[in-house]
Amino acid sequence: MSALLLNADAIYCNTVVGLQCLQDLLDSLGLLPERLPRVSVHVRELGYWIQRSGISRQSFQRLANCIIADSQLTATHLQAYLGLGDESLCVIDEYCDTEEIVRWRGCDRLREEFNIPRERQLVGMAGTIEWRKGPDIFLQIAKHLATGMSNPPLFAWVGGGDPMTTYQIESDIKRLGLESMVCFTGSRENPYPYFDSFDVFLLTSREEPFGAVCLETAMLAIPSMCFSGCAGAESFIAAGAGIVVDRFDVAAMADALQKLLEDDAMRRNLGERAKSECQAGHALDILLPRLLAEVLGEGPQPMPSGLQHP
Repeated sequence: MSALLLNADAIYCNTVVGLQCLQDLLDSLGLLPERLPRVSVHVRELGYWIQRSGISRQSFQRLANCIIADSQLTATHLQAYLGLGDESLCVIDEYCDTEEIVRWRGCDRLREEFNIPRERQLVGMAGTIEWRKGPDIFLQIAKHLATGMSNPPLFAWVGGGDPMTTYQIESDIKRLGLESMVCFTGSRENPYPYFDSFDVFLLTSREEPFGAVCLETAMLAIPSMCFSGCAGAESFIAAGAGIVVDRFDVAAMADALQKLLEDDAMRRNLGERAKSECQAGHALDILLPRLLAEVLGEGPQPMPSGLQHP
């Protein structure tokens, strides 16, 4: 293992947790960071997860030659946490494998698996059921629409969580009387077949470095919604891929969601713009050359048109 690390052309940690693992590995092998090749860390976490990871400011400074943030919001959090200047960070917005996503176009797995009528609209969310992702906010918005619409949509969350959190959310669903309006699928090895069932992707996260599912659903021409200041994807969504509302204004989010569900033309228009924005600025084949150049220390690469961060 020591020889593998020392003889590599570069070391790439794709999360902060990866950097912590590298630190642990060096400690176990008795290696000094100074002997390593160029180390890059691709930060896909904000303050909450960075602090939970246990990684210290000193570890960042000792280990990482290159720090890549997956959004401007992530960069801002890193600057606050590490005291870095703009010159110490590289922002490369999150990306997705557009060709893989579109393979699942037309796959209505969610409706098929849960026997959901095709005429019923679906509001989707995806990810681990945890405080950071806002499952409680998801339920509050569902409650608003339960009383505000004659034919309310089904709210479907693709993903699972630990037993205690899942039990808490299930208890809230019962207390709110939302058994017929909310569905949590549990963990799925491949979530892509479920996304095309969504009419709208509702990102309820309190803290989201980017929100890659916004890109994945965008490739299926599905618009997104999020709170301001909570997700790195805010700039992508605000550019025409969906709707952004004031931070934690649940009533405003519910009202905007209802209008979007009731306006088929607006929903289709935002969905098509989301797809175009994703293809132009967030496709893996577009951003991968720049990422590799940063990891290998080969200097800046020209940014494709349509990207928002230089």
